[in-house]
Amino acid sequence: MFCANLRQRGFIRITGEDALAFLQGIISNDVYKVTADNAVYACFLTPQGKYLADFFLYPVMGGLLLDVDQSLLADLLRRLLMYKLRSKVVLEDVSAEYSVTALWGGPEKPAEAFIDPRGMDFGFRVLNSDLSGNDHYALWQMQNGLPDAQDFERERTTMLEANMDFLNGVSFDKGCYMGQEITARMHYRALVKKRFLPLELLAGQEITRETPVMRDGKHIGYILNARENFALAVIQSEALQGGLDCVVDGMDATIKIPAWFKQDS
Repeated sequence: MFCANLRQRGFIRITGEDALAFLQGIISNDVYKVTADNAVYACFLTPQGKYLADFFLYPVMGGLLLDVDQSLLADLLRRLLMYKLRSKVVLEDVSAEYSVTALWGGPEKPAEAFIDPRGMDFGFRVLNSDLSGNDHYALWQMQNGLPDAQDFERERTTMLEANMDFLNGVSFDKGCYMGQEITARMHYRALVKKRFLPLELLAGQEITRETPVMRDGKHIGYILNARENFALAVIQSEALQGGLDCVVDGMDATIKIPAWFKQDS
């Protein structure tokens, strides 16, 4: 089993008698599905349904623990406090008290671990673990088409473009939340015209963000991020009907379709 201490993560503790109801009304997933052995993956969106932050939620005494990329924590906490109003909620940056470790590549769920809520094949997350490791988690995520915080385009990416509907990041029956109207409309009217997908590059060279992805001289997408011989890109959905071969910066590449990706949705 592979192991990586995710030192770039920060933590917000949300407690108080209104903690669950407060979050339920503003984030994309159902907070009432958080249990002693079940974590939840969710997003915080703009009113226009655009990405601001994605995070994991775990249970803690009296409320929830939110696990988010450290680069997004201050802005997310500020926004949560702005929407708190008169809710009986306490929001605290508790990054100094917690750490999270990712485990993957093994069949057995370790004690005290949460199954990664994005999918059964994505390993486990353990809070305040004694395990130590520095395996290449970011590269593994990219190979599997799992976006990291740096892969999103803040206030531009929609949840469904980032495959949050396939990665258990959104509930379509929980009721209203910030950005819900746009997200639901895209889902029910099949308005998703582009998706995040991983690419395998056939030669290793530095690829910058927004480098075009081409096929037969036509623009079919662009790069979000690249690591070694892999990249994550935004690809036009209709381009998948023409095959998986493409060209990036003059270099042959292949669009990879992860097992979890529902191409016929």
